[in-house]
Amino acid sequence: MIRHKGGKKKNHQRKGERRRFKYPRTAINIGMGIAILFVFGFEYRYMLTIHDTADESESDSSSTTPLNKTRLNVDLVSHRIGMVPRRILRSESLHETDAFLHGIHPVERKFYQTHPRVVALGDKGTVKKLSQVVIMSRKRSLNMTLSSIIPNSPGEAPLLDFERPFFEECEQLVYPRIHPTCNALHEKHVESDATLISTAGSWRTTWRIEGDEVAMKMLNYARSFDEKSVYAHAVDAMVMDQLTSSPYTVNEYGFCGQSVLTEWASMSGRDHVKSYDVKNRARLKMARDLARGLADLQAFHHLHSYHTTNRTALFAHNDINIANTIYVNGMVKWNDFNIGIFLRNEKNNMAQACGSPVWYKGDLWRSPEEVKNLSYVEVEQADIYGFGNVLYQVMTRHQPWTHHEPVGKLSEEDVADRKRIGRWPTIPEKYKNTSKVEIITLYAATVSCFHPDPQKRPTAFELANAFEIVYDRLKNKERVGRMLLGQLFFSKR
Repeated sequence: MIRHKGGKKKNHQRKGERRRFKYPRTAINIGMGIAILFVFGFEYRYMLTIHDTADESESDSSSTTPLNKTRLNVDLVSHRIGMVPRRILRSESLHETDAFLHGIHPVERKFYQTHPRVVALGDKGTVKKLSQVVIMSRKRSLNMTLSSIIPNSPGEAPLLDFERPFFEECEQLVYPRIHPTCNALHEKHVESDATLISTAGSWRTTWRIEGDEVAMKMLNYARSFDEKSVYAHAVDAMVMDQLTSSPYTVNEYGFCGQSVLTEWASMSGRDHVKSYDVKNRARLKMARDLARGLADLQAFHHLHSYHTTNRTALFAHNDINIANTIYVNGMVKWNDFNIGIFLRNEKNNMAQACGSPVWYKGDLWRSPEEVKNLSYVEVEQADIYGFGNVLYQVMTRHQPWTHHEPVGKLSEEDVADRKRIGRWPTIPEKYKNTSKVEIITLYAATVSCFHPDPQKRPTAFELANAFEIVYDRLKNKERVGRMLLGQLFFSKR
């Protein structure tokens, strides 16, 4: 019987042998799997080059330390480092942008903390192991000219006379920081993954990234890669980054240099308001949401509550019109912040706000004070006039000065002449005399924004509060009378 089962016994022995090695082999397999994942986690990519100019008196050409070289090429390592703590690669500031915002004088020298996402890889070749990756010095010196932050002074051009008080006598109220995510953009391949959507932008072309349903904006080929463009797109990215929690501004998914990834819009805000399918209550909600977004922009953070109206404006969009809105997931959002202005107060009296220089023309959209060629305006209140143009289109489906003028469409020169004498676009009587509360509310808000005196226009915070009150009362089926609308929108007159 034993002999008869000898073969089986041998098989049992083989099984026993396999059984004895079962757990050690499992451990080995797990270890190999972890090792493979760890190795593949170290995916280094050369993203861009930063040129750091050190003081010649501090430089040592014979030194092998990267930070002591007069000209240094520093490669950025990808954030795909498997086991590296994420904090190494997170960012607090970008020293170049800090210099833009602080406005360093050519002869002035300041120190800024290094961007924590920037790491030095050394002088030679590809990094083979993590121990070779070193965080750059905590402090670096950087020279920047004042012209770097002047939107219309490209290159090394000096400040214009009318610009000097704004930069030399006024202190910026907020100094935001920028957080580039270059890897997110460099992973996108425009030729194979993207479709060109528009080249109509004055600064950037727009591409649609297939699969991800995001938009990529890249510098227009006709534009120069200069300080003016760098600053403008840094402002655009900072605003989207700062207002990430606001549902009323476009979402940013990545930023690097002069390119940005944002959420994909199903249509422009201008096309959406033209639709006759948008009912009156939806138009009132649209106006409320846009007012909330404008309040968030000027406060430079998401307010959450809009019932407090005595807030300080820190930022102005400086180009409020319906063309700078997009329609995303049932909501119209603000977009394109690259000519925005960070507001300033007088250095000797921080309670006194400084006016802002007028850099851009546009008689059809700009406020009367800008059309009058004033050197300085309250740009946050100029935004309110622009918001009146937007409300006009939300209410009538047409842009002002075109469809409803008794003499027909006006030229920009005719529009400018009318604005100089305090006239606003013609609004048909049917919008004033209607019994529909939503339309009467839009009419009252539009007229209040068009006041020729900036001081008598409502603020963004007052508009957001007023729309909030009206919308909530209608939602709760409470009465909204003309007297209440007068108190909400015309309290300054």
